Amino acid sequence: EIAPEGDVAMSLPLVCAGLIRLGEAGRARDLARAGYELGAGRFRRMLAAAALAEALVALGDDPDEAATLFAEAIALAETLGARADLVAALLGAAELEAR
Repeated sequence: EIAPEGDVAMSLPLVCAGLIRLGEAGRARDLARAGYELGAGRFRRMLAAAALAEALVALGDDPDEAATLFAEAIALAETLGARADLVAALLGAAELEAR
């Protein structure tokens, strides 16, 4: 279970990226979805949205949902001034669009 606040929620992008690289994109999707649904605060929501979108792209699942999640992550990153996260979400969205 994921706590809505704390270190686990903050490390979702890193943990999910690792799972995807290990061939466990389904587990990454499930973890990111739990973080997305339970995340407390805009920053955690942004991280979880991007992680979930990346997992969906890795699985080839629901490109429309992935695009929506990337758009949410981009909007939140712009609002929060989180430039590194903005670039990551923009790159993810561009990669999705190129598919």
